[in-house]
Amino acid sequence: MSPARRSSATASRGFTLVETIIYSVLLLIVLGITFAVLIASVRNYQIYLGLTEVEQGAATANSRLSYELVEANPAGIYADSTGVVFVSPRDASGKVQMSGSDMVWPKLVCYYLDTINGVSCLVRKEEMLATAQTGTPSVPSTKLPSYFKTAALDRIIVGRHMDRLTVTLGYPLRLALEAECSPVGQPNTISLTTSLTPRN
Repeated sequence: MSPARRSSATASRGFTLVETIIYSVLLLIVLGITFAVLIASVRNYQIYLGLTEVEQGAATANSRLSYELVEANPAGIYADSTGVVFVSPRDASGKVQMSGSDMVWPKLVCYYLDTINGVSCLVRKEEMLATAQTGTPSVPSTKLPSYFKTAALDRIIVGRHMDRLTVTLGYPLRLALEAECSPVGQPNTISLTTSLTPRN
């Protein structure tokens, strides 16, 4: 056989079984690495989305509660391990009530933690007082967080995945919110602490 025919026959013979197995193994390794990177990317994205949602919810809840507590009078705030109740200067329509130069306190507002559909939530309820208070407000002993938790009042879910609410009375007031997010089995805790100075 001439050299030209031999090289032509070698070029057209194709892959041997050993070469095919080696290429297949290499291809499987590359595909396995690509799949592992893809799975890790999806998992990290789920964690990021979960944390972002909980962080935004905690920040919104903190902002709303802070805004309302700043309008309260320190004497008109009650807090325990189950929630916080305070006398608000706003009426049912959301307007601040005044009588001459004196503040009028027409309603009670309560924030407390409750489990709703298996999720720990920060809940807000409000109730108009039978008689609006004037002067230095106070929370009636019958209107503590335990009362609001069972009262048939409209509720607003202010934040989800909230695990702890602590209001420490004093000057300034300290508000601490803690939220937990566990996307794909990785627990992450978000803590927000705010110092407040009630202005009324």
